[in-house]
Amino acid sequence: MTTTQHRTSTRSRQLELDAYEHDSTAQYASAIAELTDAYGGLTGKVRLLSEDVEGGRRKVRSMDLDERTSAKSRLPTEFLLEELSIDRGLGWSEIARLCGVSVSAVRKWRAGESISSESRRSLARLAAFLDLLQEVGPVGEPAGWLNMRLSDQHTVTAADLYVAGNPQDLLEHAQGHLGVDKLLDHCAPDWRTSSRSEWKIVKLPDGERALTRRE
Repeated sequence: MTTTQHRTSTRSRQLELDAYEHDSTAQYASAIAELTDAYGGLTGKVRLLSEDVEGGRRKVRSMDLDERTSAKSRLPTEFLLEELSIDRGLGWSEIARLCGVSVSAVRKWRAGESISSESRRSLARLAAFLDLLQEVGPVGEPAGWLNMRLSDQHTVTAADLYVAGNPQDLLEHAQGHLGVDKLLDHCAPDWRTSSRSEWKIVKLPDGERALTRRE
C-alpha cells in the first residue's frame, strides 16, 4: 500500500468513527430526552396521586371525627366533663378555651345546669379529637401535647391551632404527614413574626439546656 493509499484509508476510518460517535451521541441525547420526559410525566402523575391519597385520607379522618363526635354527643354532660378533666387531665379553663366558651359556663354545666346542643357538640368533639390524637401518632399524653410549643422558637401551640379550627391538620401532623413548618404555614401564615418567642433554648458547655433571652 502506498503512502497516499494509507492516508486515504486512515482518513476514511476516522470519518467512519466520527460518524459513529456522532450517531451515538445523538442517540444518547435522544434517549436521555425521552427518559426525562417520561420521568417528568411520572412525577406529575405521582404528585396527583399523592394529592388524591392525601385528600382521601383527610376525608376519611374527617368522617371518623364527625362520627365519633356524634356518638359522644349522646353521652351525659357530666360524663363528658369527667372524661376531659379526669381521664384526659384538662383543667376547667383549658376545656372552656378549647370549646370556645367561658369558664363560668363550664362551671354551670358542672353544677347540672342545661347546655346547648352546640356546646355539647363542642365538648364531644374535643373528647373525640383527643381519642383520635392518641391513636394516630406517638403523642403520649394528648392534653400535655396540646399545650406544648410546636416550635422551640415560637409560642404557638397545638391548642392555639385547635381553637382556630384546625383539628384535621393537627391529626395530620401528629401522624407525621405534615411537618411543623407546613402545618403553621397553612394554619397561621404569619407565625414566623407574630409568635416569635423572645426566649431561645441554648445548649450549655456541660450539655444541659437553658433558656436565654434573644438579643
